[in-house]
Amino acid sequence: MTGQLAGLVVPQVEPLGYPQGWGKGVVTRIGQEMPDDVGPLVLNQRAIDDVCNCSGLWQGKEFVTPVPANAFDLRRQLVVRVVKEWVESAMVWGQTKPIDFVREFLGTERNFDPLTATMLFLFPEFERIELENELAMAIAHIAEAWPAILDSTQCTLGPVVKSLSINGVVLSVDTVDVTFGDHHLGVDVNWPGSVLVRFVASNPSPSDLEEMALAALVHGIATGCPPQRLVVYGIQDGRGLAMDVERDWLEMAIGGTRLAVKTIAGIRNDRGMVIDGGDHCVFCPYRNDCEASEANEANEANEANEANETNEADDDMF
Repeated sequence: MTGQLAGLVVPQVEPLGYPQGWGKGVVTRIGQEMPDDVGPLVLNQRAIDDVCNCSGLWQGKEFVTPVPANAFDLRRQLVVRVVKEWVESAMVWGQTKPIDFVREFLGTERNFDPLTATMLFLFPEFERIELENELAMAIAHIAEAWPAILDSTQCTLGPVVKSLSINGVVLSVDTVDVTFGDHHLGVDVNWPGSVLVRFVASNPSPSDLEEMALAALVHGIATGCPPQRLVVYGIQDGRGLAMDVERDWLEMAIGGTRLAVKTIAGIRNDRGMVIDGGDHCVFCPYRNDCEASEANEANEANEANEANETNEADDDMF
C-alpha cells in the first residue's frame, strides 16, 4: 500500500490477538537453538540478510574495513537526521521555524561526525544555502504529512527498545524512527495496535520494509505483542509504503534470526561456509576474487533495468 503518511499509519486489516506470554515463548524458541559456541554477537537485520544470503558476504563485511560513505549518502542521512532532531525538539520545547532550526543545527559542529562536518565545511556558500532550504522543506513536509507526530502522548521517537539479549546474542534495532500507538490488553490476549515508522530520504522500497523484520520481532518480545503495522516513508518525495504484520511473516523473521545465529556459529568455529552467488555479490568486499561471484551479471542487469526505466519515462513525456 502506498500513500500519504497520515493515512499510512492507519491499519487496514483487523488484527489477530496474541496470547499473553507470546514474547517469552519466542525468546525460548530462539534460545533453544542457539549454539553454545557462537561467542559475542550483535545482530541487526542487514547482518541477518547478509549471512542468510551468503556466508562469505557476512564474513567480508565483518572483517573488511568498510568504504566511507560518499557525499550523496551523507546528504541523504542528514535529511533523515535533521527531521528527527526537529521532531524531538518540537516534542520537548515546542515548534520552531524549520529554517531557524536548520541553521542553528548546521552551525553546531559537535552535531556531526568528522566526515559530515568536513563535507559541510567544504560547501560553497550557495550550496550551503541550498542545503538549508532543502532540509527546512523536509521538516515542513513531515509536519504537514503527519501532524500527530508532534504529539508525545501518541508518538515516541525510536523503537520501544534499541536492543535486547538472548543467551548473549544481542538483537539490535536500527530501522525504527517513530513508534506510534500501543497494543491493547484483552482477556488473556494482547491485541496489536502499534505502528513502527521508518524514514528514508526518498524512494522507499519494499526492501526497506523487509529490513524492519527484526524491529517487529524485538518490539513483540519487549512488549509481549508484535506491532500491527510497518511504514516506510520518503521524506522528500512524500511517498510511502506500508504493510500489516502477519503471523507467517513474523515466523519468517524468527526463522531468519535462528538461522543467522547458527550459520555465524558455524563460520566462527570452522564448521563450513556456504557461498552462494546472486545480486548481493555487488555489495561483497570479495566480489572480485570469489569464484561464485555474480557481481558483473548483477551490475549489467541493474544497468539494463535503469535504461529501460529511463526509456519508459522518456516515452511517457511524449
